[in-house]
Amino acid sequence: SVAGMKATPENAATSTDFFVSEENKSLPENLRNKALALQKSSGPAGLDSLIALYEQQRKPVNNAFYLEKKAERDRSEADWKKAGNRYYIGFQMYAQLKPTALIQAAQRCMRKAVEMDSADLDARTDLGSYIVEEGASPMEGIQMLLAVLKSDSNHTGALLQLGEFAMRTGQYEKAIARFS
Repeated sequence: SVAGMKATPENAATSTDFFVSEENKSLPENLRNKALALQKSSGPAGLDSLIALYEQQRKPVNNAFYLEKKAERDRSEADWKKAGNRYYIGFQMYAQLKPTALIQAAQRCMRKAVEMDSADLDARTDLGSYIVEEGASPMEGIQMLLAVLKSDSNHTGALLQLGEFAMRTGQYEKAIARFS
């Protein structure tokens, strides 16, 4: 288990709530109580304080969870992107639990960011990468990354992701071309 988490494959795969709960349990008692009090308070200040607390404590799923709430409230592309990136960090941290729900949450948030600004090549690159990482339809993600390169043939993020994915699949010549 990861840091004492007792996960069954089904709850880790299907529920972000599992990770939110487990990250809360891993906080020291005084911070857990502070978080509970902030969760009960309403308004922007409480939400911002929760986001800051979980960022400071390196709890990416909780940070993402509240960033997503803030993004919904403020309709903020930047917060959608941050939430997606934090869910992705959680996905990487808990990879051995196969946290499908976290990569899907990362995609959901990044899709919102792309809907708000379809010209944001970084958001499109992240979304394409998250789709590939999930594994359900990797070619959809690869096509997104290639579309980014059509807009900017030197987009570093898209080139690096395509190079990494080429290496994972043994396509070393393609990887070299992406990294060159």
